[in-house]
Amino acid sequence: MQHMAVLASFICLFLSRVDDISASCPNRWSLNTNRTMDRRMWRHAFKVIQGVLSPYQCADACLRDARCKSFNDKRKQDKNDVNECELNDVKWEDTKPGEVGREPGSDLYDVDFERLHEILLYSGDSCDHQDLS
Repeated sequence: MQHMAVLASFICLFLSRVDDISASCPNRWSLNTNRTMDRRMWRHAFKVIQGVLSPYQCADACLRDARCKSFNDKRKQDKNDVNECELNDVKWEDTKPGEVGREPGSDLYDVDFERLHEILLYSGDSCDHQDLS
């Protein structure tokens, strides 16, 4: 069990570099490029993960399941609450009216398997690989 905690820490450290690099490369995709704050998707979660430490753990879980097209990251609101991640099987653009709405404390990441590969595989120091245009 300790090995899993250490591995999770290394993954979080690696993934946290992605947004640092994106700040110096304005045309580079990042996890936050695909984030809509205080929004949540309903009726499309196929997996719920309790106790996540950051959205990067949600991204990691999404990357490991090809069904994942987006995810909700619910932030802890008080000491009795836990952070929670919901993996969704559709992108925002494919939802029906009423399936995405405002929910304070929850962020919707409209980032699928392919986009996560782009974000994570090109997380080196070069700005040459990705372009938002």
